[in-house]
Amino acid sequence: MSPHHPAHLNTAQADDDAITSLARHLQDRLYTLVPSLAKIDTKVDVKVDTPTLVVAVSGGTDSLALLHLLASLDGLRLELAHLNHQLRADAQADAEFVERQAAQLDLNYHGHSVNVARVARARGWNLEQAARTLRYQFLHSVAQHTGAHAIVTAHTQNDQAETVLMQLIRGAAFVQGMPEVRGRVVRPLLDVPRAQ
Repeated sequence: MSPHHPAHLNTAQADDDAITSLARHLQDRLYTLVPSLAKIDTKVDVKVDTPTLVVAVSGGTDSLALLHLLASLDGLRLELAHLNHQLRADAQADAEFVERQAAQLDLNYHGHSVNVARVARARGWNLEQAARTLRYQFLHSVAQHTGAHAIVTAHTQNDQAETVLMQLIRGAAFVQGMPEVRGRVVRPLLDVPRAQ
């Protein structure tokens, strides 16, 4: 190794290359999964708004990686959405952290807080079902309010495997994973391992 080219620079370059490659993959998946995005050409028709995505951000590693990858792409308007489920003592700190991320990236922040446990008890739902239902209701509400073309979540290949495994454990007769697209919801990283 040349003394003028330290090993840490090779590692940094490899990391940059991996991020660039993943961002390109994400963009390709988005335009494949949401064909209407590819049809929007704001340079030709100035009356057409920039493609808008609601990005679901929990504050976890996967959703933050998705957020930063999307923010690195040109030609998209991102609306950051976070639902505080009030299920953990540090849930409010997570919401504040996500709001700071939005401010740092100069993005609109849409936050909401709901006592999921209370809703679950009142409606006779389990916590997981209540959290999922309320989260997607909130995300769809933000999408409606902002005129978003899609809602993007950070589910990865690992989440897909966990979903299938949980269905098997529960004895589901028909096992199915999460679809890449369901209505307005798009999961462009579903084919990407979490480690990547």
